Amino acid sequence: MPTSRPSPEENMGRRFRAAWKGASPSMLMLLFVVASGIYLATERFVAARALPPHGDDLYWSVAQLQVELERSRAELERLRAGEIDASQAQTRLAIAQSRTLDFLLPSPVSRQLGGINGFAALTEQLQRFFHDERVRHPQPADAAALVAAIDQLRPTLAEFAVQSRVAEVGAREARNREQERNQHLMSLWFALWVAICIVILGLLYRYQNARRDVASHQALLEQERAAHQATVAAELDRTTFLATISHEIRSPLQTMQVCVELIEPQIASGSKTYAALSRLKSSMAHLMTQVRDIMDISAIHNMQFRLQPEDVDLAQILHEAIDAYRVQLEGKGLQLSVALEDLPPLARLDGCRLRQIVGNLISNAIRYTDHGAVTVAARVETADGLSVLEVRVADTGIGVPADLQSRIFQPFFQGRQRRPGSSGLGLAIVKELVRLLGGEIALRSEEGRGSEFSVRLPIQLTLAASDKTILLVDDDPNIREPFADCLALDGYAVTTAATAAEACRRLREQAFGVVLLDMQLGADSGYDVASKARDGLNRAARLIAMTAYPEEYSDPRAAWFDERLEKPFDLSRLRASLRQRG
Repeated sequence: MPTSRPSPEENMGRRFRAAWKGASPSMLMLLFVVASGIYLATERFVAARALPPHGDDLYWSVAQLQVELERSRAELERLRAGEIDASQAQTRLAIAQSRTLDFLLPSPVSRQLGGINGFAALTEQLQRFFHDERVRHPQPADAAALVAAIDQLRPTLAEFAVQSRVAEVGAREARNREQERNQHLMSLWFALWVAICIVILGLLYRYQNARRDVASHQALLEQERAAHQATVAAELDRTTFLATISHEIRSPLQTMQVCVELIEPQIASGSKTYAALSRLKSSMAHLMTQVRDIMDISAIHNMQFRLQPEDVDLAQILHEAIDAYRVQLEGKGLQLSVALEDLPPLARLDGCRLRQIVGNLISNAIRYTDHGAVTVAARVETADGLSVLEVRVADTGIGVPADLQSRIFQPFFQGRQRRPGSSGLGLAIVKELVRLLGGEIALRSEEGRGSEFSVRLPIQLTLAASDKTILLVDDDPNIREPFADCLALDGYAVTTAATAAEACRRLREQAFGVVLLDMQLGADSGYDVASKARDGLNRAARLIAMTAYPEEYSDPRAAWFDERLEKPFDLSRLRASLRQRG
């Protein structure tokens, strides 16, 4: 009886059943273990993927604090410029303070941040900054100090941000490695050596990345160090160049200034010679102003600017500043209104800088006023033992548009209607001088109707003294002799000396009320003469230094002098100084 052939499907089934029956118990056990291992590895991998992230928020917390501090700093700058009120700055600072909760309050994030180098120092700085009463109640007068405090905090915070970023990356890599290990368990039962190789390669990859990061960081540090050294060297070269140029320009200008003032009374007014002399004085004054502005802005930029407080006649200083611009006022047909309300005879502040502030404001008013008037008013307010000098300079000129008023005090800013003779430094220097004198300046302006600048400076009222005997020491006869002639015409008894030895001899022989001393006497120093003057007959004499090299006054012995003049200076400046004792 014939039989049918089995189908291919039936043959495959039989072979599978035969193979299953022939399998040994050890093979079955091996398959069970492999299946169990795969199952456990899969479960571990799935569970690992469900783990919450660790350390992924470290850099975010620090970055948010950085952003809020930068916004607070910008708000403080705007508060100092008068663009916003104190409440807006206070709100911004409060928001910034809220970003410190991850640092100051116990939390998982703070515990992770606490393991980063520099955490303790950063939290201490943050607490010190936000516990400052000025931060809780910011005022425009405190804005500059708070900006400086934020600037001190920025490097520490930036370094900590880098560290937190590194920690965050490390935490993320650790988590990734954990996932990779769980994935490796799936194949560990089949290829253990493959897993070992993967781990070794991963470690080598991380090691190479770390080496590259260290090398890149080191190269960046070297570049920054080289750039800093180049900047310092360039700044030093620029300062030295400006100081040298200033010295070479100021000395000839001083000689020209004294000679012009000496011959001016001898020339009949109204003559062509007198007109030429007036133009010469005007050009010299313009050149002196440009040199002074450039040197002042450079000194302020390099933090080498020094104030020279002295006892000055406020009315005299203000009249001198006003008189210097009367010719310009008359030339443009502008009216001048002056209101000085019962100013005290003497007050202690930097008279030269006060004259410069008022002069720059008057010059600015004249430049941008084509018709109408310029008004200068001054008064002294005294309350609770504190005296404040308020000077207001108003004009009927073109005014300052509202959108430019916040930028009017920036260096080299000249607005949309630049006028001839403007360098863009005058108002910037005024603002810096007012700040250095501990005062404040405000602007009220309406486009097309004029502007009013108001300056308030703290002053100390003083009493006057008198003396008419002067020892003038200068090795340059072109300066010494005209000075002596001018002072003699003013009624002073002037004794001159050309060398340090001659000056010391004069000091031993006679008592003087004032010693007017040049700081560069050939191979000798004016400090040697000042040392002799402080002993013996002239210990009570008023010491006045003068130099064409302002860096001379960086010597600690400069404190010996009651006043320190920088060449070139007007005789009116010296007369005002002498009048304080005469």
